[in-house]
Order: sequence, then structure tokens, then C-alpha cells
Amino acid sequence: MSLAVSAYAAFAASALPERAVVKADGAWEMAQSIAPDKWMPAVVPGTVLRTLVKNGVVPDPHWGWNNRWEDRNIPDLSDSRDFYTAAFRTKVLLPSDFAGRTVWMRPEGINYRSEIYLNGKLVTSTCGMFARNTVDVSGIARPGEENDLLVKVWPVDHPGVPKEKRWGAANGEWHNGGDGEIGRNVTMLMSAGWDFTFSDGVRDRNTGIWRDIVFFATGDVRLDAPYVRTRLAPDHASAELALELDVHNAAFRLGLAKKRGRIVAEVEGTDVRFEADVELYRGERRTVFAAAKMPNPRLWWPRNKGDQSLYVLRARFLDDRGSTLDEVRTRFGIREFASDQGGKDGARQFYANGRKIFVRGVNWIPDAMLACDDARMERTMRLVSESGVNLVRLWGGGIVESDRFYELCDEYGLMVWQEFWMTGDTRHPDDPGLYLDNVAQSVKRIRSHAAMCHWVASNESTETSGTEELVKRLTGTTSWMQQSECDGVHDGSPYGPVNPMRHYEDTASPRGPRLCGFNPEYGTGVLPSAEHIRSFVPEDAVWPISANVANWKYREGGGFYEMTTTHHALVMAYGDAKTLDGYCKRSEAADYMQQRAIWDCWNRARNEATGVLYWYENPPVPEIVVHGWDYDLSQTSAFFAQKRANAPLHVMYEYLSNTVAVCSDLYGEREFGVVAEVYDFDSRKVWERKSSVRMPGECSVDAFRIPAEALALDRPHFIKVRLFDGDEEVDSGLYWRSCDAYMGAKTMTGPCTSGFETLADLPPTEVVLGVVSSSATKDVVRVANAGRKIAFLVHIAPKGVSGKGVHYSDNWFSLLPGESAEVVAEHPEGEYAWSATWNLK
Repeated sequence: MSLAVSAYAAFAASALPERAVVKADGAWEMAQSIAPDKWMPAVVPGTVLRTLVKNGVVPDPHWGWNNRWEDRNIPDLSDSRDFYTAAFRTKVLLPSDFAGRTVWMRPEGINYRSEIYLNGKLVTSTCGMFARNTVDVSGIARPGEENDLLVKVWPVDHPGVPKEKRWGAANGEWHNGGDGEIGRNVTMLMSAGWDFTFSDGVRDRNTGIWRDIVFFATGDVRLDAPYVRTRLAPDHASAELALELDVHNAAFRLGLAKKRGRIVAEVEGTDVRFEADVELYRGERRTVFAAAKMPNPRLWWPRNKGDQSLYVLRARFLDDRGSTLDEVRTRFGIREFASDQGGKDGARQFYANGRKIFVRGVNWIPDAMLACDDARMERTMRLVSESGVNLVRLWGGGIVESDRFYELCDEYGLMVWQEFWMTGDTRHPDDPGLYLDNVAQSVKRIRSHAAMCHWVASNESTETSGTEELVKRLTGTTSWMQQSECDGVHDGSPYGPVNPMRHYEDTASPRGPRLCGFNPEYGTGVLPSAEHIRSFVPEDAVWPISANVANWKYREGGGFYEMTTTHHALVMAYGDAKTLDGYCKRSEAADYMQQRAIWDCWNRARNEATGVLYWYENPPVPEIVVHGWDYDLSQTSAFFAQKRANAPLHVMYEYLSNTVAVCSDLYGEREFGVVAEVYDFDSRKVWERKSSVRMPGECSVDAFRIPAEALALDRPHFIKVRLFDGDEEVDSGLYWRSCDAYMGAKTMTGPCTSGFETLADLPPTEVVLGVVSSSATKDVVRVANAGRKIAFLVHIAPKGVSGKGVHYSDNWFSLLPGESAEVVAEHPEGEYAWSATWNLK
């Protein structure tokens, strides 16, 4: 039968609605297998443990030491399997216009095994945390009515035991992943315990319906997993687009008859069209390919390199009568990623659209109990973006994230490095077929995102045979690695605080130089605010530190980040503290110094190094060690140190050689003016120099050195650096410096490390706050130094109420006499007054 041309011509003018998706998002109930008749309100999406906490069956694992395995406050899956085996039920109202159509159901994520019943009939079963099995429920679903949905959920087959395994740890770093048995499943490996979360794991290993269950309707044919591969002409004047689209003929009632039709797709807002004739047997599933060319494409670039241009593809299946049987849309970007070992000494080098990219990225750790909805994800990803990074690595012991995560990466210009649930600390999956099926379904879900740039099988391990071939076939990528530390990516470290001088000296890692090549894990530890600490532990159980070391260690991954030793020594360099509040105030200065040192050093090393991934920013549970922000998403002083150091144009001072340098993350040659001023303890200017530098593009350039005699002062002092583009100041910063000599990597000495006890006794000055504009959810606050002395590390906060939920455009900044700054404070609805502290008070 020939296809009617007129029917396809009508497609272009049609405006049929996009496929409607119904979520099972009504009220859910849960009953444990040990009490099958005792139904309770359930957390869906969520986990069994979170439901039990909500209903008071077990205590909140976030509070104090409730989660500690050895205390047995909450049963552990390893010896309480039936306790976490559960059934969930709800009702789903399906639209009446689903009648007469093929109705589909798809669970987006259940951990670990499940049976799903609709209106009393078993419709599908799932296995693997990342399985997304779409099933035809047309003969069972009742459109226009409420439908009974029941899901029986079983935990992972091999939960392991939350204790150290006998066979060691990846790189000899730490004993993670419990006894390693968790790796035999296809699941979230960190749920067995890791050094950045509860070291003894999550008690239910995140059993539950952790993502939505959705329903939708189509004609006899279903379209799925649309993907547009893009290849650029060398001059970027055009792009070759290759469409891939999965097609499923669900018309079993037609016997062995073929289903004929045509795929017609368009890139909205352009003249680009794809067409492909299709002939499908009964029940056949096939991937259909079509090609097109786009002239003068708008390219997607990583942040600071260009615009994040995005297109929308709309694809439909038309039968031989011209009727639309299904329609899908996907958003994509036109870009071309690659990576090789083209860096110095064979280092991994990344490219976007044919141009080198210096990667300054971050490792992503998911919420330990999967408590991150879209609203929290949006707040978190805003922080990631504002921190100045350009790549996010989804670490292999975590998960494939939500759709909203990848959408935000597309919009913010954050490249994505994706790994798949294998680590060197755990065993490998028992069922390679199950693992590869979960990989395939995950790749098809996320591959269309413009930000997807690099695919890696595992964290510090090897791979399941066939993974590389599968991912390359589904994506066409050439940017692939078997594991996170190979092919030009050396091993990570440091992870915890060190003498900041060691960052400048490049001795921060005991494994050798790290400011070179590509480092996948380089970080420190930061103390949260006193207010946040009190929100999850009783104060008398953590203060004073000397009497509560064991408690501190439990809430910092078993002591991996040395918060009671190395970090404590750095804090004490700013003077003794009598209270938790005073201690945290001094920690703000030490943490700012450490974080700025890390990013200044890596930005200055960019001429020869190819990239770094910070370890890590988003805390998975409330912890005594954080990195960029607290678990409640309150920004730390370290966050603003990182944000300033990672500005597109940045001027910095380097403590080891007293060099003033300029770092650019922008393409294009340009010239800047550089100013450096030295102020003594009493805020008197004692030295100044002005110069200029020519930046040949994305690079760092040393401007000049501050002579030693200008820094030969008897008390802590300050270095103000400024960067000018013509008459416009585009960056500035205030560095504080002591008179202490650096005595080597094994000491806690040096001008950025010790000798800061007197900073709390800086001469007083007057800081004045005024509200420039105000609304129910946002205030613009002008902060001015109206005195005659330096205001050191000014911190503004709400007066008289909690600062939880407030997002600041800037904070923890220092002001010379007469200087001012405007801070945008976005806050929960209400009327706020503002106060400020400074000089470590």
C-alpha cells in the first residue's frame, strides 16, 4: 500500500498535543511484610526507611547517632530483611481520552525487585535500581476511572554487612562499601556506607519506589528514546544531524499483518526535517535512523565559552492514513565533544566543538536517602553553577540522576561525566545481563542532553564486558574510559584539609605532585555553621571537641576528613575558642583560606594541567564535614571563596612566591590592568604596584611579584589585588597574610596557615547596612565600611531569625575603608531585618 502524500503534508500544519503523561502521585500507603494489614502513609517517591521515619516506627537517622549500626537503634537490612520488604498501594485516575488507545505504564525506578499489580492483576516485574520497563496495560487499565495500583518491593539481594571488608580498599584509601557484597547488585553502592556519608551505611539500602510510576497512551505504535547525534563542519558553518528513534508496534490484535507508516520529525523553529518510512511486524521493536543537515547552527558551549543554545525535536509516527499514532519531544544541543591523551605527559584533554577545555569540575554525590525532589535539585544545581565549575562527575557509587538534574546541566553549561554503579571498593554485579540492561535503559534516558560529554564504566575498577561497546553504540561517543583513573587521569587526593601552603607547593597529596595532568578527586573538608550543627546533633555531644572525638568522627565519614586533627589545628591558628559559635566563626576564615588556595592553584596551573574535579560539594546527609554548603543548602564561607576564585576573570595572590597572577576562563586575547596594594595590621597602605598583562585566551599569566621587603611586617597584614578591563574593575580580592615562615610540608606553619591569633583583635571599624530594595522574598542590602579600618570577612545574616533557606549573591567579603558591596538575599516569604559580623566577632 502506498502512503498518501497529502496525509503527510497535513502533518506539518497539525498542532496535536504532546503525549500526556499521568503520574501515580496521589496518596500512597505502605505495609511491611511483617505487618501486612498495617497500612501507613508512604513516602513515594522515596524509600521504606523514610516512610518508617515519617510514621514514627523508627527514629530519624539524621539525628545524632540514631543511624549508628552498632547501637541497633534502627534495624539493618543485613539481619532484618522482612522488616524492609513492603507493599505500596495507591489509586490512579486515568483520563477518559485514554479509552480506545494503547495504555502504557512505566516505573521510572524501584529498588530493588518488584511486582506491580494494576486492578488486581500482575502486569510486570522489575529488577535493578535503574530498570525502566514500559508495559502495555491496555486490557487492564480503566480510563476515566480510579485504578488500583499495588507494588510489592523487595530489597537488594546482597545487602552486605556494614563492616570493613577483609580484601582491602581502592588505592588503599579507606574501607568503603561495607564488606563489598553490595556490588553484586545493580544498585546505589554508597548505601552500604562510605567515607563521605554514614560510614556504616543506610539501614534499608534505599529499598523502595524511588522514582515515579507513570502512565501514558498512544496509538498502536509507540515511539521512545529520541536522540540526535550531531557532527560539526570544521568551520561550524553547518552540522550533520542523525536521528535515532525506537519504534514499537504494539498491535498484536492485527495478527501477522505488518504496520506501515512514516516517521516525520522536525527541529522546532528551523526548516530541518527528518523522514523515514517504516514497516513493522506484529510486536516488532526497532531503532529507526534518519539524517538531515542544519546550516548555521547555534552551538551549545560549556559555561564561559559561549551560549547554551538548545533545540527541540518533535517526532511523530503517521500511519498509512495519515493519522498520528504517537508523538515525542526531546531537547538537544548541537555540539561535539571529544577527549584524548593530548595533554602534557599524556594527560586527559577535553574538547568542546573542537576547542580545548580546561576542566574545573566537581564530583556529584547524591542524597544518601534519595530525598532530593525537583525543587531541592534546582536549589542545589544553582549552587553548583554559581561555584564556577564547568563539569559534574556522577561518581560510580551513586546513581543516574533525575531528569531535572540533566536539564539544569544543559541550561547552566555544565558538562556531565557519567559512571555506572561499579567501584574498586565493592564486588561486581552477579548478573552481567541485568547490569547491561540497566545501563542501556539509563543511557537512552539521558543521552539526548547537550551536557553529556564523557562516559565511564566505573569508579577505580574495571568494567562488565560489553559496557564500552554498548555505550558507544547507543551514543556514538568517542569520549570513553573504562574507569575513573586511567588513560591520562591519575589517582585522586588530597581529600581532607592540609596546610594550605602545600597546595601552592604542590605537596598536598602524599602520592606526589597533583597540580598537573587531570586529577579526578581533589578536595578538603569544611565545618558547617554552628546553627546547622545544632540542627542534627545535641551540642553537648560535640562540644568541647576533646571530649567528643568519637562523635565527631561518626558524623564525618568515620574520621576520613581529619576534622578533629588537621582541620582543628588550622582553626586554632586563629585563636582559641570558648564556644561552638566562636569555633565555627574561626573555622570560616580557615576554610575560606583552604578553599581559595585549592582553586587559585588549579586556575594558575591551567597552562599545563588539563583539569581537576573537586571532591565534592553537595553533602549526602547532615554532616560535621561539608564542602561548599551545608545539608540545608546554606552557603559556607568556602563556597564564596570558590565562587570568587572561579570567576571568568580572576586576579590572585600566590603565597609561596608572592606572585600576583591573572587567570582567564574566556576565549579571546585581551589586555588588563593589575593593581596590588599591601596594608598593615592597622589598615595603612605600605606598598602598591600597577601593571598590565596581555591574556592570549584561556590561560594564566603571572603579572609581577611583591618584593619581600614590602611584606616584612610584624603582624598579620592584607594584600588587595584588583583587575581592570579599561576603567572597569572586573575582579578583586583581599588576601590576609601572617609573618610566619613556612617550615615545610610536615608542619602547620606558613603565611597562609599560622600566626592569625591577633586577627580577632583587629582595630574596630564601622559597618553600615541599608536595604536598597525589598520584596516578600528578596532584599538587596548595601554593606558599607564607614570606618577607617579594614572590615575583615564581613558576614551578613537575618537579624533575630534563622538563616535557613536564605540564598546570598555574596557573603564573607572584606572591605577597605570607604568600600561597599551590594548583596542580594533571597529568602522565605516574610519581612527580614539584616545584621552583620566582621573581624571574627
